[in-house]
Amino acid sequence: MKIGINLQDIKQRNLKAILRVVNKHGQIPKKEIAEVLGMTPMTISNIANEMIDEGILKTIGKKEEKNIGRKKILIGINYEYKKVIGIYIYRDDEFIRAKIGITYLNSEAVDEINLKYEKDEDPAYIFQDISKGIKEKLKKLKVNKNEILGIGISIVGIVDQENGISVNAQGLWKKKVEVAQVFKENFDIPVHVANNIHSYFLAYKLFENMQTDNGNYIFLKYGTGIGSALIMNNEIQDGIHFSAGKLSHIRVESPAIVKCPCGDINCLDAVVNFYRIINEVKEVYSEEVTPVLYEKTDGIEENINIEHIFYAYSQGEVMIKEILERKYYAIASVLVDIVKFIDPDRVFITGYGFTNETLNRLFFDYVYELSNRKISREIFVKNDIYKIPQYIGAVALILEKEFYN
Repeated sequence: MKIGINLQDIKQRNLKAILRVVNKHGQIPKKEIAEVLGMTPMTISNIANEMIDEGILKTIGKKEEKNIGRKKILIGINYEYKKVIGIYIYRDDEFIRAKIGITYLNSEAVDEINLKYEKDEDPAYIFQDISKGIKEKLKKLKVNKNEILGIGISIVGIVDQENGISVNAQGLWKKKVEVAQVFKENFDIPVHVANNIHSYFLAYKLFENMQTDNGNYIFLKYGTGIGSALIMNNEIQDGIHFSAGKLSHIRVESPAIVKCPCGDINCLDAVVNFYRIINEVKEVYSEEVTPVLYEKTDGIEENINIEHIFYAYSQGEVMIKEILERKYYAIASVLVDIVKFIDPDRVFITGYGFTNETLNRLFFDYVYELSNRKISREIFVKNDIYKIPQYIGAVALILEKEFYN
């Protein structure tokens, strides 16, 4: 029976706390770390010196002390201490794709790999092929496994993070899949798997220095599809069935029945995803009904994409406005119910779906009216984290699990 906490546990906890402070400030003297953490300067100095000797931290420069004239030595994280492998696996209209990045600890890319597979490809084959591609790239870069902090994997759908299992990938593959185990066997290093939106939030928190304190937040991304995460007391909530905070699979009203890859009908994501929008636009596409879009796409239906549709909306195309406004109303109606229930401090929104300011204003107006004028746009924080390479969320996952915590 183990009683209490041993000294090594305390040291590790202090080490991680120092890393988090240094990551937040970038460059900071040891004395200021001690002040932030409420520890003695001697304790911080001893641990920091060990971390410098090991190569985790490094001295960066000097900062002149006020009223004294002496200069304090600044320390920072040695981001080249280890490398991280991030893998993002997703499906588009044509293929299953894998975007892989080998990065330093600050997410700066060392190299990238892009792979694609047929939609019905066996996930076991996909994982082995991805592993093969990574091994070949590491060999070319002359990087051995001891230089790798771990492998992060980001995928859509419901994920059992603790066991690294894809429970329901919502069309990516049709069965429960043990994702982490394959990569652990192939590389013998730490492997973590998470939902893609969870990973995006971690990237936002780590690389954008987002200050969330211990409040409650909703993170909403509207890109090709729509996804969300629920954060309470600064922790992402999974729930007992790993689906807490998933706004994407709440049912909404729709003029037509739309089957969702999860097996249900009229889920928010199925109704408002970009592929659905493009298909609905194609149904009304003609020179007479959608003249702006028709001209923009040279009269070729296959040229239609979401950028063209947003452009036609901004030009006042009536049928396009009707389709898009129906989608944003559906998103607003679901979000209002969740905000009323959770009462979050803020709602973080990101993704290409929130780049059109006219549609954003309409969306905020819908939220305001549907909430009986109780939820204003001040609660929303818009960010551009969606612009980062898609594998960065998986990199953040490893940093969160293996470096900072």
